[in-house]
Amino acid sequence: MGTVRVELPVELVIEATAEVGESPRWDDRRGSLWWVDMYRCELHEWRPGRQARIAAVIDQPLAFVVKSGDSGWLAGVRDGFGEIDADGKFELTLTLDQPAGYRLNDGAADLAGNVWAGSVCDADPTKGILYRLDRSGVLSAVREDLVYPNGIAWSRDGSAMTLVDSEARCAERWSASAGQLAALQWRTGFPAEIGIPDGLAADTEGGVWIAMFGSGLVVHCDADGAIDDQFSVPVPNPTSVVFGGADYRDLYITTARFGMTEPALASSARSAGGIFRCRPGNTGFPSHSSASAAS
Repeated sequence: MGTVRVELPVELVIEATAEVGESPRWDDRRGSLWWVDMYRCELHEWRPGRQARIAAVIDQPLAFVVKSGDSGWLAGVRDGFGEIDADGKFELTLTLDQPAGYRLNDGAADLAGNVWAGSVCDADPTKGILYRLDRSGVLSAVREDLVYPNGIAWSRDGSAMTLVDSEARCAERWSASAGQLAALQWRTGFPAEIGIPDGLAADTEGGVWIAMFGSGLVVHCDADGAIDDQFSVPVPNPTSVVFGGADYRDLYITTARFGMTEPALASSARSAGGIFRCRPGNTGFPSHSSASAAS
């Protein structure tokens, strides 16, 4: 495992004080960063040099967003999928028929525009489901053998998906073709001392950066799944990461106040739940967009 790169400069760019910051997305059209505060049910936007703004507040927990069209978002929420338009109006367009207590968690689109999302039960995190919402709006359960599906990242060419299973403390890379998972390429487990794997971002070299909730670490797995690098952020609960900026070399890191003790919150009042930025040396690429008709 790589050593902690304590010398890597990590900058607090937004004092977001998010309860659970998640699903960071870089919008190259607007030159801005978007993210959700899941349990506050908010979608946020920040442009460098400006104040962050709340772009939408909806009526249920907001787990993730995926670009949809020129200015809208397909959103994964507690009850299913919906659309957030440019004015911040939300409409639930597909309700999931699943047991009480389940909710959508993280999600991402593949190169073809299919949206993949995990469903979890916080009260009993043992039976997670991975769904695929295809371009025509058909929803399928792809895997039902997961514990607590979380972050999903697709390769630039759409040939591979990396999926985090948080409670199983692992990440898996699958080859994919025509909207289907094909073969397991690698499975990497993470020891308890480096935290719980959460959200992640793929880079152009075939690796992924993964936020490790509870440890303040962000770790890198290379194209073969080996943990070869890591760095720390000054708060315990990083939740997800995304590459952005004009050259896609800035790595933005969302964090959460959720789960922190009162003394820990008091000692990091400005930074807990904030958005951080660094340049770890890898290059990212634009996130894929949804082409699904969730209606």
